[in-house]
Amino acid sequence: MPVRSPRWFILASLLLAAPDTPGIIELWDDDELVYVGEAPESIRKRLVADLLEHNDWQDPTQTGTSYRWLVR
Repeated sequence: MPVRSPRWFILASLLLAAPDTPGIIELWDDDELVYVGEAPESIRKRLVADLLEHNDWQDPTQTGTSYRWLVR
């Protein structure tokens, strides 16, 4: 199922505003979808851990400009 939420720029303040519920995350590099993953516990915690603390997506060399999320 595609995520239909708006795209959010990868900024610390926007990551911290993401929902604290389980869901799906898409990582975009401009108009290219580069990653889709699950946040089994919290979308916010996954985004903060992966993008602010570890930068630990499946391919750590992959960068993104924006993200989308879908609450499950």
